[in-house]
Amino acid sequence: MKKTILMMFILCLPLAFALYGGETKNFHFNKCDILRVNITGNLTIDEGEYTILNNCTKNQTNYYICDCNDNYDFNVTFKINAINNYTFHFNYDYSKHISDNGGGGGSSGGGGGG
Repeated sequence: MKKTILMMFILCLPLAFALYGGETKNFHFNKCDILRVNITGNLTIDEGEYTILNNCTKNQTNYYICDCNDNYDFNVTFKINAINNYTFHFNYDYSKHISDNGGGGGSSGGGGGG
């Protein structure tokens, strides 16, 4: 009986260590051409404490630049043992094209009389 319990315990060990419990956060942008992200924390942010899941360029410590497009999702995953309160500062640009219908309506400078 003891051997059976021991064997069951040994078989369950890999399952317990294979579980991944990191939380993933998703930030959505309806319009976006370029996204700049600065991540700060209440505590010192250790290297590897979080992972950016997008194809972004790390420009400085905890500062990223991402090429984005409309309906863009910025995703970040945190390690399960990370103890910190994060603040994300997003700065993003997008273009809006306005067409001119050429509808007259101009004005002319007036010349005063004499």
